[in-house]
Order: sequence, then structure tokens, then C-alpha cells
Amino acid sequence: MARSAVVAKLLSILSGSPDVTSANFELAARSLTREQLKFVVASGAGVITAATALVETPVGKVRQRSRLIGAVLAPSAGITGTATNFATMIVRKRTNALPGTGVTVLTMAFDTPTTDDMTAWKANDIYAGGVLSATSTDLNFATDDVLTLEITKTASGLSIPISETYFIFEPTDA
Repeated sequence: MARSAVVAKLLSILSGSPDVTSANFELAARSLTREQLKFVVASGAGVITAATALVETPVGKVRQRSRLIGAVLAPSAGITGTATNFATMIVRKRTNALPGTGVTVLTMAFDTPTTDDMTAWKANDIYAGGVLSATSTDLNFATDDVLTLEITKTASGLSIPISETYFIFEPTDA
């Protein structure tokens, strides 16, 4: 083994970092980075009016074992919560191990004025503002699990304007 390879290996061991000199460089680099999935409510037919719901729709597949650590909604117009006519975002994990098995990981109901309002052109934290699964391990995703989003309506509903919703994952060994 060349001296530089020995030094790199020793530094890797001492620092607790993965061995990035190996053939597994991509896997090593991926284990250090966060992943982000994005869902877009587009203009035209994609806009979610007060009367329309969104059936459960795939947002994306998780590339590696990770944990959902954040979710933000950035709407193009403000969303004002209302106790009577509202919308509810339901975020699920569809497991690869048991295809079709849905696990609700996050629910955000726009049903309380002021506390559930979303500001236009701002990354509104729905991870902190919503209700997370009571089972902590539900937030863990295995490689190839799929994240989905559904929007239901209560009474006359609530419009969800053109927007982007981001889901942030952090690599984990669990």
C-alpha cells in the first residue's frame, strides 16, 4: 500500500470519517449528505382549488436509509387557516419492504386561524407546525421507500396556491 493511501486510511480511522479513497467513494459521500425531495403544485390543472383534493401522489423515492428531519411549504399566495373549511396535507411513507404499506409520518391541517397560516413567498415550516407520527421510528426511511403526499378537504375546503413543498432527509444507520 502506498504511503499516501496509508496516511488517508489512518486519517479516516482517527477522524471516524468514511474511507473516501476506496472504490465506494459515492456511497461514502452520500452517507455524509442530506437528501431533499420536492413536490410542486403547478399552475393550470395542477392548482388545488377549494373544491379539489389531491389523491395520494408519489413525491419521490429515498435513495438511502435516512430520517425525515424537515418539511417546508413555500406558497405563491398566503394560506389562511379556517376552522370550518380547510385542507389537510398528509405525508406518508410507502415502504419498499412491504409494498403498499402506508405509514403516516406528518399531518398538517390548515384548520386554525393564525397558527396554521402560511405566508406567501416564504419557506413555512410544516414539520414543526404539523403533527408528526407519535412513533419516532416512523420518521426513518429505508432505501427505496417512497414519500407520498395527499391533500384532503373538509366542508368547502381551502385552496392551496401554486407552491413547492420540500422534504429534507438526513442519512442514518437506523
